Amino acid sequence: MALERTTCSRCGGSGEYSFNMKDGSRCYGCNGKGTKLTKRGAVAMQHLVHSMEVSFEQVQLGDKVGIKVMGGIWWVTVNELESSSDTYTIGGLRLNGEQYAHTGRGSDARFKRVLVEGERAQLIEAAEQFQATLTKQGKPRK
Repeated sequence: MALERTTCSRCGGSGEYSFNMKDGSRCYGCNGKGTKLTKRGAVAMQHLVHSMEVSFEQVQLGDKVGIKVMGGIWWVTVNELESSSDTYTIGGLRLNGEQYAHTGRGSDARFKRVLVEGERAQLIEAAEQFQATLTKQGKPRK
């Protein structure tokens, strides 16, 4: 992926900083990678992540989607979709075979989706093209 990155100024690119018992010497500035996204790269990454999500209206029976639950994501194969004026229910089989149903409020809910073959490369290319339209500060060019 060619989203714009820069060397981490905290660790100088080593990925290591001061030692602690919890995380060892991992740098918190770059999460141990040695580089971090520039402002332009971070905006393009947000665009990429958003493009990998779908709204409730776009979910169809049989789709595999990720539902944010308790700080994690549960992946389900959708076998139930219901909506009313202010709530929605999405249900399906989890990877472990258990049935799960999630009910939420509002029409702005977004779900992660499993990408089909070749779609990931297309989305990354679109994010790179989007990045090219941004200024160094991550704002759209005029």
